[in-house]
Amino acid sequence: MGESVRDVVYNPQAGQRGLLDVFLPESPAGQAVMLLIHGGSLRHFSKERMAGVAAWLAEVGYVAVATNYRLLQDAPYPAALDDVLAALAWVRRGASELAGADCDKVVVLGASAGGFLAQMVGVKARSRDVAGVVSVAGPSTTRYEREDGGYDCPAEQMTAGFPPVLAVHSRNDQLVCWSHARALTEKADALGVPSELYLYCSPTTDHGIWREGSSPPRLNPELEAVIAVFVTRIL
Repeated sequence: MGESVRDVVYNPQAGQRGLLDVFLPESPAGQAVMLLIHGGSLRHFSKERMAGVAAWLAEVGYVAVATNYRLLQDAPYPAALDDVLAALAWVRRGASELAGADCDKVVVLGASAGGFLAQMVGVKARSRDVAGVVSVAGPSTTRYEREDGGYDCPAEQMTAGFPPVLAVHSRNDQLVCWSHARALTEKADALGVPSELYLYCSPTTDHGIWREGSSPPRLNPELEAVIAVFVTRIL
């Protein structure tokens, strides 16, 4: 891995929640960008939660961007989604901190609530701005209420313009049932959107996605391998 650039401002109005970190590979010029979204029920954690994932992706040659977003205690939904879309726009503009990365090739990866946000980025940005979406243990059929009285639900709002999607989920997950991942990929299949569903059995009843003992958290090797193959295929 090359250097990292921390606490880059992408949304000045959001204070600490408007910052992101960039993790560069040894040779970043021309490489695709992975935009990483942390979980935490839209109430907890920060970009540091995805630092281990970002470091791994930089090690294998991608430019990784881990972003903060406003939590529910900061601003009602969809502020979180608006922030992630602003981070995507920052990437797409080819910011100097990205060191010449190919900003026409952006894959969005989120875990847990971050997986929901990644799916909603796919709904809003579509394939013209996003090369692929990776949802790790992400809710797909939950209706998130909007400040304007509406709601967002990725599996209901997906259309044929959605980018290729990988849904990864543990069959033992009791926090977010694996049926969410199945519903997302079934909807994608019905629309002709390229999709992959990867189910596995973790030894725990939480999401079971993290490598034991890793700090900052890193995805377990099985999931890293599946994600690496998917990203290589769609790019």
